[in-house]
Amino acid sequence: MEKLGYITPEQRQQAVNELSSITFNDYNETIAHPHFVLYVKDLLENKYGKDTIEKGGLKVYTTLDKELQEFAEKYIYDRGESNQKNFGVSNAAALTINAKTGEILAMVGSRDYYNEEIDGNVNIVTRARQPGSSFKPIVYAQAFYNSYGPGTVIYDVPIKFGSDTPQNFDGKFLGQTTIRKALGQSRNLPAIQAYYLAGGQDFIIDLASKMGITSLDKSHSYGYPLSLGAGEVPLMQMVQAYSVFANNGKKPEITPILRIENSKGDIIEEKEDLEPKEAIDPQVAYLITDILSDESVKLGSYLSIEGREIAVKTGTSTKENKKTASQSGTKVYPMDGWTIGYSPSIVTGVWIGNADGSTMFMNADGYNVAGPIFKAIMQKALSGSTPENFIEPEGIKHIQISTTSGLLPGPNTPTSLIKEEIFASFAVPTEIDNSLIKVKIDKISGKLANEYTPTDAIEEVLFVDHKPTAPYENWAIAIRNWYKDHPEEIISSEYNQTGLRLSSGLPPTETDDIHTSQTEANKPEITIKSPAPNTILPKDNFEVEIEYEAKNGLDRIEYYIDDVLKYTPGGSSSKNGMLRIPRFSTSGSSHLIRAKIIDELGYSSESVVEIKVD
Repeated sequence: MEKLGYITPEQRQQAVNELSSITFNDYNETIAHPHFVLYVKDLLENKYGKDTIEKGGLKVYTTLDKELQEFAEKYIYDRGESNQKNFGVSNAAALTINAKTGEILAMVGSRDYYNEEIDGNVNIVTRARQPGSSFKPIVYAQAFYNSYGPGTVIYDVPIKFGSDTPQNFDGKFLGQTTIRKALGQSRNLPAIQAYYLAGGQDFIIDLASKMGITSLDKSHSYGYPLSLGAGEVPLMQMVQAYSVFANNGKKPEITPILRIENSKGDIIEEKEDLEPKEAIDPQVAYLITDILSDESVKLGSYLSIEGREIAVKTGTSTKENKKTASQSGTKVYPMDGWTIGYSPSIVTGVWIGNADGSTMFMNADGYNVAGPIFKAIMQKALSGSTPENFIEPEGIKHIQISTTSGLLPGPNTPTSLIKEEIFASFAVPTEIDNSLIKVKIDKISGKLANEYTPTDAIEEVLFVDHKPTAPYENWAIAIRNWYKDHPEEIISSEYNQTGLRLSSGLPPTETDDIHTSQTEANKPEITIKSPAPNTILPKDNFEVEIEYEAKNGLDRIEYYIDDVLKYTPGGSSSKNGMLRIPRFSTSGSSHLIRAKIIDELGYSSESVVEIKVD
């Protein structure tokens, strides 16, 4: 303008000065469901090229459920502020698909696409993160191929793996448990053992790949942490894998597109309604579903929907953070939280965390933060539909097993320790439980009772020989040490119903050497001298006078009326007993008076007289 003479040089300089102080607003184009729209756009550009997408006039019909999508977006957005304040969680993402067809019904890539402070424009649904315990079902699924099942006994005890001694999330251990409970309660030590039962990382990665998880690399040495979700996997791939469980082993390919038309209205692409191909054995898929839908082992109400069968698993990955300058060492904090679950027709996965990889507060985890989001989205997705049940596939066997070992009940297996469990047809147990050993023990010596051991000194003891799930000596040592340090752990509710004294380990091999033919010959004697037989007594206190001999030493004397223990004297040299006729006795009624002597070796004898009431 200056060159053309419209403004002077001074006016030009003034304009330049003013422009340097102007702040322009950021460009902000509002897009409905931005993460989903851009995800579809990227798919189309990769398939048809950018020019075709921008200039071809294509009309794309998607699978999105608008009502569910808007609900999920709003629910995640509305919880964002409180999650950030209470849990240190700035972001969340969710993906819901049709379990039968793989059609995407809702995709929320972040709490707020337009919030740069939380990297809101990043679609976490497609970004790899550590899935934590939500990966465990895949590990156990591979173990089920190796003849294990939900009822397999596994031990939640501290075991050293190399130089590591892994911990559970709550810092506690359950001792003997089952795969059903270990997976449902998300115990880490059993999951690590399952890693080895499954055959290690290559077998697990191969199975995961068949189910749609392609982000894991077999050339990377994950080791046993893979069983705890140390390998990074996108939420989309985790949802894909869980859809295989939901669909009885068949894998529906995830898709956001139903049909594409060109500018002339010609259909250039249309989703085919093809039956998904089988990715894993339907029996294996059902075993996992049966565990994850078992209300008796679920962690809490966020994983249940009233009137619906829902299979769910949570997960929380962790990260070590350095402490402050005044402190030493590191502390483990939660980093990613997950809840993934399904009905027979819907799969929903939820991730919570911080997009930049920073850790959350110590109280944050997949259950407490992702769980409520999962439940709300699933309830919305299922609303108005008919409740469905998971269908048991052909081949599943219902077998009575011993809960002590997961094997068939043995001769010493009491009824209280027998329950029904399900197995794949190729993994039905054939071995008989030999872990329960019932023997008669002499209370005094602690050794096996012999022919001279008196009845009063004998107790029947049930020894539980806890054995590792696989023949690893370090597992066996860890189990023995655990029960040595925690003898009370053997007294579980199931074992306690046996009515026997319980002990862990193997019974003694030595025989009672205290009781002999000589000690038996010296067993004690006792005689009631007064009252005499058929004496008529008033309803009042009366003395029982006795005479006794105890060559092995006297332990105690007991007095009974009608087989009810009434009195055990102490400190008296005569040991005579004071008794009273029962208050409600009728005149003329008869009662038995019994005096019993027990010596220091457990031998006993007794004297009985019958008296009448005045």
